[in-house]
Amino acid sequence: MAQGKEVQAYERPTWSARLGFVAGMMGWTIGLGTVWRFPYTAAMFGGGALLIPFFIAMVFCVIPGIIAEIGLGKYVQRGAPVAFGVLWGRVGQVLGWLLPIVTTSITGYYFVITGWSLKYAFLGLSPSTLLGRSPEELKAVWLATNSGVQAMLLALLVVVAGWAVMARELKKGLEAVCKVMVPLIFVFLGVMTVRSLTLPGAMEGVKYLFRPNIPTWEQFVQAVGMAFFTGGFGYGNMLIFGSYLKKRDDVVNSGVICILGDLSGCLLAALAMIPIFFATGATQHLGAGTTLAFISIPTVLSMTPGGQFILPLFFLSLFFAAFTSATAFSEVAVGALCDRFRISRRTSATIVYLVLATIAVPVAFRPVLVQVIDLSLGTLGYVLSGLIITVFVAYMWPGGLEKMRQRVINPYSDFKVGRWWTVLMWTTVPLIIVLTLYGGLVTQVIPFFSKLLGG
Repeated sequence: MAQGKEVQAYERPTWSARLGFVAGMMGWTIGLGTVWRFPYTAAMFGGGALLIPFFIAMVFCVIPGIIAEIGLGKYVQRGAPVAFGVLWGRVGQVLGWLLPIVTTSITGYYFVITGWSLKYAFLGLSPSTLLGRSPEELKAVWLATNSGVQAMLLALLVVVAGWAVMARELKKGLEAVCKVMVPLIFVFLGVMTVRSLTLPGAMEGVKYLFRPNIPTWEQFVQAVGMAFFTGGFGYGNMLIFGSYLKKRDDVVNSGVICILGDLSGCLLAALAMIPIFFATGATQHLGAGTTLAFISIPTVLSMTPGGQFILPLFFLSLFFAAFTSATAFSEVAVGALCDRFRISRRTSATIVYLVLATIAVPVAFRPVLVQVIDLSLGTLGYVLSGLIITVFVAYMWPGGLEKMRQRVINPYSDFKVGRWWTVLMWTTVPLIIVLTLYGGLVTQVIPFFSKLLGG
């Protein structure tokens, strides 16, 4: 009981209002997964093979999980390590540290990619530097960007910018940046989508995106993993963001609005890009994978009427999405250190961002480390942390999960969740997580490391 009183007495930052909370959450979820990874995965798979399992995972796993994660944070008013420790003792606290460790490791390489997008955002402001270039010339620009001293300097630049945001008080830092950049992402993607869909032949791209296809097992695993990645469940961000809510703040609506915003961003990004490939007869570039943004998009926009206007909007939206997501990512560790050691936000941000810079430098020189970290911690780490959150909440909540629903989730929420939420948390959510964990290990992690190690 004394511990609970201590939690309540500890003064912590709060969001200015629901708008600030939603802006912060959407700044986190609408990142590279939304603007970059979702479109190129949909392009590679063919829409239906991605969309069907993606939406299933979002509805039956990510949304219930996010509601639980936000509710956990709001109830304990602390980040993952202390929150887990308060509710589940020393073992919970130890496992709770997994979340800031995983997110910090991922954020380190995320800032490297953010640095790439920053350079292309500047190049996009002068479209002639990219448009009309041959694929070989674009590849040369890409290779000069994604590794070496240039990549390191770009990464360190955005790390410093991220620190400047996170060292400030929550409302004046992260919340203020997200309130500006997130709406601009939607405006840019919206304009791009209108231009994309009004091109002759663009409807073939729409049909390609929404044509029902039965996914293979590997595609199913990728799609469900994409839902976790872009939906933001399991990293601890929703937990720390929820801990900044006030007593009478809504849990359910805010979580659902965030996911609907993320889904809208995913579809807008796909509709802004994929139809252009069909309109320009450049569908052979759809399988470009990770280089779709940096090589294929400039190539097809060179053949697109108005491409000089679309290009800067695309790369600006990519940078804004990457930067807001990366800075929000770091909140898991920044908030955890503030909670555990009662240090100032500036001190905590300084420690975290020195670690991020230490991770970013070697990754900038060895791009293969992006895949190594992404597969080991991005594919497995965050799914494992999501499983930990689910198991602790669903099976070990003090007094039972129904008590959490009735006393933590539903009070002050405009929309009340019923027993269906409890049933999903008991059954579907852990099942989908375990299948994703197993599938990611078998179809991605083991093959990659076997090839890397010469197996």
